[in-house]
Amino acid sequence: MTTEPGKLVPDQDSTALATSPELAAQLQHVQRLAYVFLSRFQDPARIADRPLMLAALKPQPTDCERVFTPQAAAVAKPLYDSLWLQLPAWPVRTDQTELRVFVAQGHDFATRHPRQQEFPGGYQSIASYLLPEVIWVCFEFAVPGSMGIAFDGLVWMDDRFAWFPKPYRALAELQNTVALYQD
Repeated sequence: MTTEPGKLVPDQDSTALATSPELAAQLQHVQRLAYVFLSRFQDPARIADRPLMLAALKPQPTDCERVFTPQAAAVAKPLYDSLWLQLPAWPVRTDQTELRVFVAQGHDFATRHPRQQEFPGGYQSIASYLLPEVIWVCFEFAVPGSMGIAFDGLVWMDDRFAWFPKPYRALAELQNTVALYQD
């Protein structure tokens, strides 16, 4: 979904790519929730609130187990706990008024479903460590008509978002271990 000031424009037709009406509705719902939440970072009147809004994305103690397989959660949790010791920054500029939001389920990365095309390629390499039904969000804040600053790893947790940035980096240890045992 792309925004122009005050206007929503779907970039990615999640409903056309969904296998069922229920999945289409779920994907669209999460995409809209993400848009509403993320658009607050573009509001010049809320610049002072950005640290609090970002802090609200810190995963809760059991969130890793809700998005990753048990083996991956055991590796990812201490890494994300460490990341959140110092609040990450989102350097969104006031001229970046366009917001692009894309959604995909965990299994989309394994099947190379068209929904996953806007995500970093590293997601495909960790697809077996993502729970299949979890909906992931990637997004970009941009100056209209140009490239912007992109983020990924946002996950809807039923009542809030949690941010697991670049999970393919967090799970690199697992990828390297598997590679050791492959011929």
